Amino acid sequence: MELVFPVMTAIVESRSNIELDTRYQIGKENKSELDNRLFFDLINRKITQPEEAEYRTASLQWPSEPVRVIALSLETEQNSFLLEMKKEQQTKAISRILEKNHIRNAVICSKEMCFALMGISINDTLLDIIVNDMIQKTVEINNCACSAIISNPLSDYLKLADTYQKLKEGFHIRMIRKQQWQYIFLDELQYDRIMLHISEDTEVHQFIRCKLGPLVEYDRAHDTQLLETLEALIQNHNSRKLAAESLFLHRNTMVHRINKIEEVLHCSLDDTEIMEQLEFAIKMKMYAH
Repeated sequence: MELVFPVMTAIVESRSNIELDTRYQIGKENKSELDNRLFFDLINRKITQPEEAEYRTASLQWPSEPVRVIALSLETEQNSFLLEMKKEQQTKAISRILEKNHIRNAVICSKEMCFALMGISINDTLLDIIVNDMIQKTVEINNCACSAIISNPLSDYLKLADTYQKLKEGFHIRMIRKQQWQYIFLDELQYDRIMLHISEDTEVHQFIRCKLGPLVEYDRAHDTQLLETLEALIQNHNSRKLAAESLFLHRNTMVHRINKIEEVLHCSLDDTEIMEQLEFAIKMKMYAH
C-alpha cells in the first residue's frame, strides 16, 4: 500500500491537474490527521474525480460505499470550540463504539461537531443503540448537551459535500425552531430545509419587511408586543381565546391588541387571504432570522 498508493495518487492528480504537493504522505502524519484532511478535501470539493476519492478513502480504510454519516453537535453557548479541545478523546470514543459493534468507520471531529462515517448494513435497532451511545459518550466527554442527525445513505463519497451542508442546515433548523429531538433522520427535516432555502430569497425578505415591518417599527417606538401577539394568534390557528391564554392576557387586552394590529397594518385579521399572507411572512421570518 505504501508503494502503490502514492503512485496511483500521482496518476489521478496528473489527470485531474491537481498540485502534487497536495498528496497524502503516508507514514508522515497520523491517521486522524489524514482522515481530517481527506474529509475536508471532500466537503470543500477539492476532490472532483471518483478515482481519487476511491484511492484516498481506500488507503485510509474508510468504509466502502454506500455509507451513512452520523453528525453530532454540541449545544453550548459558553464555548463553541469545546469539542476542538477534546477531539482526540472524542474521536477515539466514537470509533470504539462502532468497532465494538464490528462496524468499519472513520471519525472526524472539529470545533463543535463530530462526524462518524459508517457502512449501512445494520438494522434500525442497532442504529438506535449506537446513536444513543454516541450522544451519551459525547455528553460525558464534553460536559454539555448533544444532538445528532443521521444522513441518508451515500452511494459516492463525492456526495459528502452536499450531505455535509444538509446536516449543518439541520442543526441550524433545530436551533431556530427550538426543536427538542435528541436525534433525527435527515429526511425528517426536508420540509424545514425547503422553507429555510425559500427564506433566503431577496424577494422573500422584501415581503417580510412589507408585511411585518410596520409592526416591528410600532413595537420599537411604543414598547408594545404587537408582533408577538400576531405570532401567537397564527400559532393558535387564529383562535383569539387560545392566543390570549398563551400570552397570559385578559380577553379585553387581546381585543385591544388585535384592533391596534389592524390599525397599524391597515387590514382586517378576519380576512382569510390576509391571514394566509401574514402566516407566510411569520414563518419566513422565523427561518430567515
